[in-house]
Amino acid sequence: MKIVRLNKTHKLFHEGYTHAVRYTNWSDGASSCEKAMSSLYGDSANYGNRRSGWKYYWGRTAYWIGVKDDSMLTMMLLAMG
Repeated sequence: MKIVRLNKTHKLFHEGYTHAVRYTNWSDGASSCEKAMSSLYGDSANYGNRRSGWKYYWGRTAYWIGVKDDSMLTMMLLAMG
């Protein structure tokens, strides 16, 4: 798991997301992170809820979970323990 500040080279940046958590594969804990975000903020933007503020994205070599606010990132890390 790595926390990344997004810039114009990232797809999620162009959709309004500022930070993301990057996983090399699904078994590194991405499922627990996604479950924590779902319980805190509801379904991802991928399910039609564009106001939720978070989104998951499969990149070429990594799995990304992007957030629009720093406080969401903090809450996600606290929820994961």
